[in-house]
Amino acid sequence: MQATGILTGWVALAVGLAVLGGCDLNGAAPVPEGSPDVADVQAAADDGAAAAVAGTDGSAQGGSAPVAQVQFSPGLLDFGAVQFGHCEVKTAALSNWGAAAVAIQGLDLTELGPQFKVEWLSPAALAGQTGQGGAPWLLAAPLVLQPFHSAGLSVRFCPTKAGPVAAQLPLVSSAGPLALGIQATGVAAAVPCVQITPLNAPKSLDFGDVVVGKAAEFKFTVKNCGSVDLAITLVQLTQALGGGAGEFSVSWQAVVDGSLQGPWPVSAVKPVTIAKQGSVDFGVSYSPVDATPAGQKDTAKLTLGFSHGEQFSLDFSGSGMVPQCPVAVALLPMGPQVVPQTKAPLNGGASYSPIGAAIKNYLWTINQQPAGSNQALTPQDTFPNPFLQVNAAGEYAICLDVWDEFGTKSCKPACVQVLVIPSMDLHVELLWNTPADSDQTDSGPAAGADLDLHFAHPMAAGLDVDCDGKGDPWFSNPWDLFWFNPKPSWGDSNLAADDPSLDLDDTDGAGPENLNLEAPEGSKEAPFEYSIGVHYWNDHSYGPSVATVAVYVYGTLALQASAKLQPLDMWYVGKLSWPYGESGKAFEACRQSGYSCVAGKNLMWQAKGDPCITPCYEDQAFTASISGAAAFKCTPGLP
Repeated sequence: MQATGILTGWVALAVGLAVLGGCDLNGAAPVPEGSPDVADVQAAADDGAAAAVAGTDGSAQGGSAPVAQVQFSPGLLDFGAVQFGHCEVKTAALSNWGAAAVAIQGLDLTELGPQFKVEWLSPAALAGQTGQGGAPWLLAAPLVLQPFHSAGLSVRFCPTKAGPVAAQLPLVSSAGPLALGIQATGVAAAVPCVQITPLNAPKSLDFGDVVVGKAAEFKFTVKNCGSVDLAITLVQLTQALGGGAGEFSVSWQAVVDGSLQGPWPVSAVKPVTIAKQGSVDFGVSYSPVDATPAGQKDTAKLTLGFSHGEQFSLDFSGSGMVPQCPVAVALLPMGPQVVPQTKAPLNGGASYSPIGAAIKNYLWTINQQPAGSNQALTPQDTFPNPFLQVNAAGEYAICLDVWDEFGTKSCKPACVQVLVIPSMDLHVELLWNTPADSDQTDSGPAAGADLDLHFAHPMAAGLDVDCDGKGDPWFSNPWDLFWFNPKPSWGDSNLAADDPSLDLDDTDGAGPENLNLEAPEGSKEAPFEYSIGVHYWNDHSYGPSVATVAVYVYGTLALQASAKLQPLDMWYVGKLSWPYGESGKAFEACRQSGYSCVAGKNLMWQAKGDPCITPCYEDQAFTASISGAAAFKCTPGLP
């Protein structure tokens, strides 16, 4: 969205709020220069938190005592397996996200035992103070943790006995019950550790069709991720009798006395020894000697055995073929899984002719993409190595056909699949379909309909344009994220993870527009409700569009909704509660039994009804002066 004018007052409000906003989260009180920075501790915190709430919610009761809300982040420190003679350190932040101060008297270290030591990292008044596990640890004077301030602490685990430890580190404070979870395992002796890449998940590999006399190879690496030497005592490749002798083969190389050697017959007497953090590269090749009968596969199994008893096996399959037509080969240099907005390259350069003819022509076809997505290949679909901008989450299927210098087409297309999965905790997408736009993939000024995604904070409150008796969350600065406010600062001023960002804004048709939020605010005890909306900013004479909103939580599609919109419609999709579903609420769709402005009363947020759409939505403080959508194009369609 490119604005053509901005109201001076609206911008002045944005500047004023930016000056007044922001909170110091570096400690319970102003931290002197040179003191430890708790921001480092918070940056290291993993997802998840333990929280305690004290007091009464004044916003709900009106005039009641303010709330003190204290939480550990992360809520669980997992040390994993730690060997005797070694120590592991984990850090956590203790934060007060409420509106009242809380008094911290100390920590109860009774359950931890002497294997653990706890140290305050901040604020400066506590930095460096340590307590040994085994007894309560009270401070000489209470720490007063003010609203929107944090303290940092570290926990050191130095095992002296073998076995797992599961304990709680309770906080002694005026905030009520709250504890930091601890998990660890002491290991008396060093243990081998095997890491095989890139075979962390798959246990089988199909070479597909391979021309007789040609070879296809798959490579992988066995790494020693432990603290002692790792010995491979078995490398065995077994082939099915129907596959033909020698069609599959295995090779490997190991560093011995500073040089690469191998392969040799491996056994317990003559193993392949991998030093600490060392690795061995393996390759399995398939070279068919004849054509495989239809409906059958050549197969083989590779088994690796290790001296500590662990085994790894991988099944291989392939088909020999004798084609007279060229063979299309489609490759994904970035792999089959990427995040939204990736410019994913496709590579057809490995396509070949079994009779040695030159490959002259290529044609890529997108056979599948997410609903509402209309992406095209760039620079065009006849390039050997084009790109696909995968802006929408979901699955894409692309196939390649090739022609040789004699005009012979490949026997069958080569197809690949790209899975686009958001990496953020919360990802929201808007796509739309405008039937009157004959080419929704073109670009340029007014080349398509312009719809906008809105994502509003619980504090957002603007003009009451939809007549429900409350201020609308839309166009409320700085609490509404949309094209004019794409990167607001809502949460901790020292952290970017709790602030959303509009990472894609489409002004010329189809979308998508999407926003990402790495660490949404809210807890199970005090959830946040984010509002999601869609505004039909300008149709550029293309008429109505069908908008689709998809919400992904932790990379999984959580909900999807669609509505038909006229120019200048405002669709209140609903409210999303975070953490999603943990407080008993997940998403509340907005339904209406009529138009509130016509009825003179609130008809929104009903149990049943049509989507909450307010026609002719113009926020006089912002929208009407900038949109450029002609008033006569607004067709309310009232009853």
